[in-house]
Amino acid sequence: MPTAEQLFHNLLGDTHQGRLIDKLGNFATENFGEQGLKFFNTLTVAQVLYQLYEARHQKKDAARALLGKITTDKIKEFCKKEKNPEKQKEFAAQQIAIYQLALSRF
Repeated sequence: MPTAEQLFHNLLGDTHQGRLIDKLGNFATENFGEQGLKFFNTLTVAQVLYQLYEARHQKKDAARALLGKITTDKIKEFCKKEKNPEKQKEFAAQQIAIYQLALSRF
């Protein structure tokens, strides 16, 4: 995980670390009134948006792993049955193209 992404995860994504955001927001609200409340609301929105972003990436990574396993298994199974190397290459290229197309739609 890149450094900036790790920082965002620690501050906005991880709910345990996210309590730091709550404390900061409470401090700002208590000491800076209306402006502090606006700041706190902005932090809360940023936290929710980042958690949605993170959840989407987790689903995408899981789908990528599952599709990769299925594609690999299909290619291996085909290569066990088919002994012609040209047909093996053609089938593998076709399956990889389908895999890449499926990933591009996420």
